[in-house]
Amino acid sequence: MKKVPGYICILALAMSLHASSTAQHTVGRWAVGLGANANAWFNDYNQRIVGLGGDIVTRYGFSRRISVGVEFGYEVLKTGQDPLKADAPYDYLRLEGTPISLLGWFHLLPGKPAAPYLFAGVGLLRYKRSITSEVYIPDARDRGSFRVPFGVGIETFTQKGFSFNFNVGYVVLNDATEMLKKGLPDGYVNVKFGINVYLGSSDDEDDDEDGLTNAREEELGTNPTNPDTDEDGLSDGAEVRKYHTDPLNADSDFDRLKDGEEIFKYMTDPLKADTDGDGFSDGEEVFAGTDPLNPKSHP
Repeated sequence: MKKVPGYICILALAMSLHASSTAQHTVGRWAVGLGANANAWFNDYNQRIVGLGGDIVTRYGFSRRISVGVEFGYEVLKTGQDPLKADAPYDYLRLEGTPISLLGWFHLLPGKPAAPYLFAGVGLLRYKRSITSEVYIPDARDRGSFRVPFGVGIETFTQKGFSFNFNVGYVVLNDATEMLKKGLPDGYVNVKFGINVYLGSSDDEDDDEDGLTNAREEELGTNPTNPDTDEDGLSDGAEVRKYHTDPLNADSDFDRLKDGEEIFKYMTDPLKADTDGDGFSDGEEVFAGTDPLNPKSHP
């Protein structure tokens, strides 16, 4: 049995090392993925030969942990027999197939930069058999098999809207794909490396990194792509969670000073127009050159 090509292992290692702190969420988002794979076909022949293939996957995140999608691809499965047997008349057999499957993904650590997952599905494989890349055997008409893929993988996000994907799986086929029908169903091990491109944003994400999710910003009416919607010097998240000021109003207490200026520059209360209770607003005192924290600072 031949080993999986070394470049697959190298790509997988590079992918895991390249994972950054860019956390992503799949919920509420469409993703389009492209993949290349190496496979080993297990059947009633006694030789395993590595074949290659590729696929396109479209999926949608229904929740933080569950995504569902469709996979369409092309697979070349190869096998051999040595020595020849009466019921296995070919020393080499090649299967060219076009699989299509409905898949489900269970995300084990949703929202993490490196996110492992389980996957499983069901589908069909249309195929032809040949003894070389050009010579088809007598029953060369298109044939079909059920297809049940399952496995485990990891997705690493390197930047917003883009991820690398690596998985190892097994695909169960019917027991006649190589023309012999003995024992257990045939199938093949599949090792895949690919990329995913995500479309749009998730409600669970924080696009502007202000401490509020996109969904929460939508509720508040703030801008999910601007960390300081009212440009008062305080992030929207800080206004909502820490200072309890209005993230849509740069001057929450209407004293003519921005909330950020009151907190960081004048040390006044952005929720109280007259911090020192002397009858003059903080803005009036600042513009008059008096101390808004000292009621005795007036002449």
